[in-house]
Amino acid sequence: MNRIETISQNSSLKKAWEALKRNKRSYGIDEVTIADFAANLDANLIDISKKLKSGTYKFSPVRGVALPKPGSTKKRPIRVATISDRVVQ
Repeated sequence: MNRIETISQNSSLKKAWEALKRNKRSYGIDEVTIADFAANLDANLIDISKKLKSGTYKFSPVRGVALPKPGSTKKRPIRVATISDRVVQ
């Protein structure tokens, strides 16, 4: 079994989702939240799986965020991927 076959299995995607869903406030450039994704979880995972298997899955642009650094007035830039992209990653 190759890497794409392994990743695209429903059990692998559900395992990735379980690890990801702990961060309830995070969302990507598409503004789909953890709650939004969870509301259609099975359909979202099936869609990701089909796209991975067919070679049509495309990663989305990331959302830029500046987080304050603890004990400083400076901010730390980070990039936030969409929920779908983080499930695949």
